[in-house]
Amino acid sequence: MTCSINFLLVLCVYMNFLHLLMFLWGFANASEKNRLEAFLRRAGKSSYYTDDCLPTVAALCEQADEQLFRSIKYKPTHPLRPLLPPERSTPYCTRL
Repeated sequence: MTCSINFLLVLCVYMNFLHLLMFLWGFANASEKNRLEAFLRRAGKSSYYTDDCLPTVAALCEQADEQLFRSIKYKPTHPLRPLLPPERSTPYCTRL
């Protein structure tokens, strides 16, 4: 029963607001971020969410940011790639 409730929380709530949250996380102030984390704490107290099931909202947003940046950096056809600064080539000369 607990596994099905956790699965329902993941499908219905967590993943739906996470898509929007990933884009707005950088614009959210500390009180808004605390409210989102408090939502997960309340869900944990109600036995809908356990810490070992899902990471925190901050960890998920950080992971999504890293994944997006990696995708932009390493895929030459990514539409956001032209917005990155050009890569610097630093020639190291160890002999003088």
